[in-house]
Amino acid sequence: MSRHKKKGTATIIVLLFLLCNVLAVLGLLFAYSSLFISPEKWWLPAFAGLTYPYIALLNLIFVLGWLFIKPKYIWLSLIALLAGFFIGNRYIQLNYTDEFHRTENHIKILSYNSQMFNLNQRFGEENTEKLSRNINMLHNINADIICLQEAFIKNRYSELIPAQIADHLSMPYYTYKSYREGYTGGLAIVSKYRIINKDKILCNDRTIALYADILLNKDTCRLYNFHLESTYLGHQEAYVVDSFGSNFYQDSLYLSRSRLVAGKLKRAYIARAIQAEILRKHIDTSPYRVIIVGDLNDPPCSFSYQKLRKGHYDAFIKAGRGMSKTYNGKYPSFRIDYIFYDKAFKSVDYVVIKKGTSDHFPIYAILEKRGEK
Repeated sequence: MSRHKKKGTATIIVLLFLLCNVLAVLGLLFAYSSLFISPEKWWLPAFAGLTYPYIALLNLIFVLGWLFIKPKYIWLSLIALLAGFFIGNRYIQLNYTDEFHRTENHIKILSYNSQMFNLNQRFGEENTEKLSRNINMLHNINADIICLQEAFIKNRYSELIPAQIADHLSMPYYTYKSYREGYTGGLAIVSKYRIINKDKILCNDRTIALYADILLNKDTCRLYNFHLESTYLGHQEAYVVDSFGSNFYQDSLYLSRSRLVAGKLKRAYIARAIQAEILRKHIDTSPYRVIIVGDLNDPPCSFSYQKLRKGHYDAFIKAGRGMSKTYNGKYPSFRIDYIFYDKAFKSVDYVVIKKGTSDHFPIYAILEKRGEK
């Protein structure tokens, strides 16, 4: 091959690489837009936000690639990545937390989507064992406040589960609400501290959050325990994950179920956006300092995360380590469970506990009241 032909081929390769890089940058910017555009108005950016970590990684590969091909183009992806640095640190943290001794000014708060503790509707020996295993896990964590989502509340075969948990853990205060009237599952808060007021927050007759005004020594704090809309992906949709491969586009069943998954995601994105707006408005009316805990069902690059975290700190960002994956199910995920708090507190520890019988891992944060040691 002549020198001119080699040069021409190299130029074409560089141009193709540059074109792909531009598309990757546009994809990253589109993912950023998911923070500010409500899925209720336009749902497509929410899908881009879901893929943010992969698009960011692709742009990082372009940065490294240009180092060896044409360094002057490094800035294309590098600037795009730096523009979203505040998003990247929501996914991975390398915090080093100083040693501390727990005092009365430290509050250990746990959030756990318990998936009904995997209990069946009718209690039996196996159910009792599962409940005991979860209660023992909670006992070992020794939290001051426990926020449960998808908590098994009660049915005609069982006693009131939040009361049982409170009794076993010697935590005298608790409150709970079913998702809907007559439902077995719901939200629960169990606390060592006195609950002086409580209520639920509704969206379309579904309880999306439970709040409790808790007396922390001489101060009052309003704690929100929320659970936003699930996507309800089941065994049929798992086929989409299991069957992904080189010939997936030729599989009619795969394509039809992919459309089903996309439809469920779209519906859930819109529902969560509406619910996040309702919850945000309620939070803004709180007369007390606020802690917001629960299952968002959305990753950090999402409208609902941006809406609920507004004006608050994320315990993982301040004290977490690693990637903090909280979903323990089949589908790819990152963090979807969160602990937010206002400036009255400081997070001194954050942990994901890789135990339990649920498709979520329990998480906890230890918060310290600012200005007190």
